[in-house]
Amino acid sequence: MKNKINDLGTRIVIRHETEEEYHEVENVTREAFWNIYYPGSDSPYLVHIMRSHKDYLPEYSFVAVLDGKIVGSIQTTKAWLKSEDGKTEEIISFGPFAILPEFQRQGIGKFLIRKVEETARQNKIKAIVISGNPSNYSKIGFVGSKSI
Repeated sequence: MKNKINDLGTRIVIRHETEEEYHEVENVTREAFWNIYYPGSDSPYLVHIMRSHKDYLPEYSFVAVLDGKIVGSIQTTKAWLKSEDGKTEEIISFGPFAILPEFQRQGIGKFLIRKVEETARQNKIKAIVISGNPSNYSKIGFVGSKSI
């Protein structure tokens, strides 16, 4: 039987990745998304190129480390929300958000998301948007919307 969050919680460290860990984080992302939506995965390449994009936010991007091993990561970028009256608000968006398959559904992802939320609150960011399956995120407080 898999460990649950209360078994892992005291052993999980959430922190920023280091440049020396980039390749390891890309491997975690590959494993998390391999053959999920189509054969293979382009998610590690996305992580690789986003780090050099002007909208990448390393201060909101984190890794989950369990017993010295990176088991998950969350990457974050700037995003903008435009209201009907034309006002634009800078917000953030996360993804790829990856957990190694053998550690999925144990609460590690929740730790990563909570760290992004906490950091956003401290910096007075008013919203976080994601693109993904709403059922994966609604149980931790995200609400669905429709794209236009």
